[in-house]
Amino acid sequence: MRRISAPYTAPGNRFQDAVPGTSQKATFFVANWFNDVQESLLFPIEASGRTPSADPNQLFCAMVDLIYPVGSYRLSEAEDSPAVVYTWQTWVEVAGRVLVGLDAAQTEFNVVGKQGGAKTHTLTVDEMPNHGHPTGGQTGLAGTGDDLSLPGQGTPQEVGAVGGGQPHNNLQPYRVVRMWRRTD
Repeated sequence: MRRISAPYTAPGNRFQDAVPGTSQKATFFVANWFNDVQESLLFPIEASGRTPSADPNQLFCAMVDLIYPVGSYRLSEAEDSPAVVYTWQTWVEVAGRVLVGLDAAQTEFNVVGKQGGAKTHTLTVDEMPNHGHPTGGQTGLAGTGDDLSLPGQGTPQEVGAVGGGQPHNNLQPYRVVRMWRRTD
């Protein structure tokens, strides 16, 4: 869209009224300018898939549909769903999830809409770091303190089990927001 460019425009290419008894005349309009305005207004309406009508809200609805197409997410700390304002749209709240960008090279993130992950996780033996549990003591067949068996003789001494086997926290640093996904 462009500003009007016609005879008798006010400074800054603005409209002006005629003032009786002076030389100021009213801005008159040229068809090209009106056509440009019409096309500028119709473009987002038609781009959103709407048929132009007399509905006074159609331009607003079209602009919102273009900004938030189906599949869009909206994040906010406000309580209201976007559907309260955009009553012609359907939004579902996405709770307890974080968003991750699509990455075809990683099987966990290679499909849009895929869900995964866990809030906590209990390590398996294979997931624990490689480590040892050294013991002190004396070697020999007799003595005091911790006795260790010599190769081929007796039963090896074990170190007591440690750890509670409980799940550990996997949460990244976060800030909680309300999150909605447009479905219709």
